[in-house]
Amino acid sequence: MQGEHAVLTNDFNLLNTLIKDVHARTAEHKTPLDFLMPRDFIKSHSYFTTLQCLKAASGLIEKYEVESDLYASSAWDGFIRQNTVFPSWREMRLKAAIIYIKYKLPHPQ
Repeated sequence: MQGEHAVLTNDFNLLNTLIKDVHARTAEHKTPLDFLMPRDFIKSHSYFTTLQCLKAASGLIEKYEVESDLYASSAWDGFIRQNTVFPSWREMRLKAAIIYIKYKLPHPQ
């Protein structure tokens, strides 16, 4: 029983580490959104093929000097709501992070 608890604890530690890593990297822009939202993710949740295509179609890129300002804008949030399956940019990022974390977790064989 002791050994099983250690494995469970280690799995939670791994999950917590992955969650912290995703938050830290995305907050500091160390993990590009293109990495968290690859083609397959964008294609399965919108009519676009890449995040770059999604951004270009928004027509909002030129309005913001800094990309993070674009992502924080209500216009971007509205574009995401109208052109993806997500109700907001936050929800889209959250889903991408969840998929990333699931992919990184060890899978039992």
